[in-house]
Amino acid sequence: MRRPRVTQATVRRPRPAHAGPMRVLVLGSGALKIGEAGEFDYSGSQAIKALKEEGIEVWLINPNIATIQTSPGLADRIFLLP
Repeated sequence: MRRPRVTQATVRRPRPAHAGPMRVLVLGSGALKIGEAGEFDYSGSQAIKALKEEGIEVWLINPNIATIQTSPGLADRIFLLP
């Protein structure tokens, strides 16, 4: 007995487990001065990690290249914009 030919049209892709967003835009911590607002950079990077664990694509806008949030591999796309 011949098996039916599987084509891309017949393959069903599973729906994501969550019904929430597929992509999130995170506004970064911005310019930091010594002793000022480092907590926001840390909490933002933890939020990015949590979103990635849920399978959500993360885009980050941050003008400061010297933050944890802009580390390579943390967000899916990083825009260094003011």
